[in-house]
Amino acid sequence: MKANHTYWICVAPLLLTALYWFDRPFQQGLGEAHSSIRHLSGKSKINIQRACRSIDGYVVKPGDTFSFNQVVGPRTHERGYVSAPTYLGNGTESTEGGGVCLVSSLVYKAALESGLTIVERTPHSRTISTVPPGLDATVWYGRYDLKVKNDYKEPIQLNCKFDPADVAVKLEGPRNSAPMKLVRRETSTSIDQVAVTVYLQKNGLQETVSKDLYDRTAIRAR
Repeated sequence: MKANHTYWICVAPLLLTALYWFDRPFQQGLGEAHSSIRHLSGKSKINIQRACRSIDGYVVKPGDTFSFNQVVGPRTHERGYVSAPTYLGNGTESTEGGGVCLVSSLVYKAALESGLTIVERTPHSRTISTVPPGLDATVWYGRYDLKVKNDYKEPIQLNCKFDPADVAVKLEGPRNSAPMKLVRRETSTSIDQVAVTVYLQKNGLQETVSKDLYDRTAIRAR
C-alpha cells in the first residue's frame, strides 16, 4: 500500500500537467503578421510600441468583437502618444499617434488568417511601405476602426511584440483549427493605380475577402 501511495504521489503531478497541456487555452497559433520598422522614425516607434502594449495579451471571448479603437483608446499627447507622420489623402502630415495604423494592419492580417469575422475595416487610399496592399487597415479614433469578431466557441488571445527593428502580431486559440492561407493578386489598372484582391483558402475552398483600389506612392513612411 505504501509503495502504491508513493507511486501516485509521483505520478499525479505529471498527469495534472498533461491534462493542463492538452486542455489549456490558446494552444494553437491561428494567424500571425510582422513588419520591419527599421526605417521608421523614433516618434513613430513610440506610438507603435504604446499601441502594442495595449493589445498584447488581450483576450476576445467567444461571440465578442474586438475593436482596435476601444482597446487602444485615443491616441493623444495626454496618453503618451506623440506627433508622427501619417498618410492623409495624397500627402503625409504629422498627427498625434502617427504610425499606429501599422499595428492595426498587422492585427487585420492575423485575424484573416485566424478565420475571424471582419466586422469593420477601411483600407488606405494609397500603398504604404510597411504592409502589402490589400492587407492594411487604417484607423482614426472616432472615424475609422478595425473590428473583428470571434466566432469560435473558445477565446482568442492577441499577442503583440515590439522591438526597434520589428513588430509581430500573433493570434492564439483552440487546437485543431483548420489551416488557412491568404492569397493576394495585384492588377495594374493604370500607371498611378493598382487593384488588389485578397482570397482566403480553407479546406480546399477559396473565398474573396476584399477588393481594394490604391493610388501608387513612392513616398516612404518615416
